[in-house]
Amino acid sequence: MDADHWNRIYASKAAEELSWTQPAPSFALQRVAELGLPFTAPVLEVGAGEAPFTRALLALGYTDLTVLDLSATALARAQALLGPAAGAVRWVEADVTAFAAPQPYQLWYDRATFHFLTDPEASGRYVAAAHAALAPGGYLLVGTFADDGPERCSGLAVRRYSAAELAAAFAPQFTCLELAHEAHTTPWGAPQPFVFATLQRV
Repeated sequence: MDADHWNRIYASKAAEELSWTQPAPSFALQRVAELGLPFTAPVLEVGAGEAPFTRALLALGYTDLTVLDLSATALARAQALLGPAAGAVRWVEADVTAFAAPQPYQLWYDRATFHFLTDPEASGRYVAAAHAALAPGGYLLVGTFADDGPERCSGLAVRRYSAAELAAAFAPQFTCLELAHEAHTTPWGAPQPFVFATLQRV
């Protein structure tokens, strides 16, 4: 993955110019509530950008939060949005496919990073990194463009998934608990079909 590409994106575009911006990560927060994660559960947000999920969890009272992104510019934007509260979050600048977790996590959340890994070898490294980072029984919530979603994003090709294909991409290291679709609308009103998998580490 190309850090320079994402640094340019975050240096040149406001939030309302980024297709993935949404008012609130309501879909993911609903899944967290259903999983019943305690407020002390270690949570990792991957490819976080401005870290909307982490900001929402912090507001709810979660205390062990880590944000990972390839882009230093994105991380700086996320920290600025949190202000003094940024000190309560761990910030990691890294390529997720080579991430060595400093601790076992209970939840790995990725809304739209996995679909940029169009090379099977890279997606395999991602699955291995997630498996190594999660505690046994930990959860992975991953979202990608659905099979009828966009073919490109931010100038890059993506790998679209059906629900069954997304579940299969993480087997057998993860058991699929739930598959769901979400209709995301970009800030300028364009529809983007997503598919989400809730998975549990074996």
